[in-house]
Amino acid sequence: MQSLDTIQPKPERIFGMDFARCICTIIIVLFHYACHTASEHKLFFQLPSGNYGSLAVTIFFVLSGASLFHNYPDVSSIKVFWFKRWKSIFPMFYLCFLFYFLQNVFQTHMLFYGPSPLTLVLTLLGVDGYFYYRIPNYCEVGEWFLGAIIFLYLLYPFMIKIMKKSRFLIPFILTAGYFAVLCLNVFTIDSFRNLITCAASFYIGILFMKHRKLFFENTIFISISSVIAVVLLFVPVQILHTFKISEQVHGIFAFLLLVSVGERIKTFKVSTLVKRFSKISFPVFLFQHKVIVNVLGVYNPLDVAGELLMITVAFFLIIIFSKVLAVVNDALIKSKFFVSLEQRITHDA
Repeated sequence: MQSLDTIQPKPERIFGMDFARCICTIIIVLFHYACHTASEHKLFFQLPSGNYGSLAVTIFFVLSGASLFHNYPDVSSIKVFWFKRWKSIFPMFYLCFLFYFLQNVFQTHMLFYGPSPLTLVLTLLGVDGYFYYRIPNYCEVGEWFLGAIIFLYLLYPFMIKIMKKSRFLIPFILTAGYFAVLCLNVFTIDSFRNLITCAASFYIGILFMKHRKLFFENTIFISISSVIAVVLLFVPVQILHTFKISEQVHGIFAFLLLVSVGERIKTFKVSTLVKRFSKISFPVFLFQHKVIVNVLGVYNPLDVAGELLMITVAFFLIIIFSKVLAVVNDALIKSKFFVSLEQRITHDA
């Protein structure tokens, strides 16, 4: 039995979104390097209205919503959809986690070197990073936003069904929830990381793709968005700074700018490099934090030249590890076990 992906032709990739994904990935790597460097010359760390990390994460959520709607404007089978999302995340996540978990086991000579083994359930579900602020666990790879995106992937089929029945219900729920988060402090997690805030950026990405001609092909709108995105790189605009609304607004406009720039350079020679890097962006997310910490543990320079050298070394190692992980993961999901599993899951779809 063929999978749905082989029966239905995949939508054409949007190069502008690949470009946005690459830039977002690079910014996150540079931001985390800046978080750990001992140097005072922290590249891509602070913005006039926030920091580059929050900006990149917002772009990431908008991009995730847009990409998902581009590929799955309709979800005919929730079971198949969830399996496809699981296959795109968890095998690679488990492989990467297992590498660092075993490394710690051999170093400590303890199988459970951290808190209660029961917290490994959070890792099994891919949400250990998301809940690390509250529950000490075995989080080794990935970032908090991996857990958030997993929750959003679970919700996505229901969001699509609701959108078909009502144009206003989801915006109403998200708006009400957003103000509840801002005014009532209903979550103990940082307001920028709570699921409602993440879902708001995610849903905006869906709307951008649903009304693609209005947002991506309107020269005036793109021009205004691009100006705002560039201005916010240099001019402080404090909109409820505690809740990082400025960074979220900036990220939304920056997404439109990056997609627009990407679409205009897709005929250049650099496009091949962008496409290749985009394909390993997820393993880069998984590896980058650990590699940066280990690299700076060996040498943490204070001068600009030394900092640029170690950024280059870190990037090189991250890309090498990510490429290896991508190749191993590709072989795994093409194995007889995974092919058989996919056939069973999609058999009744």
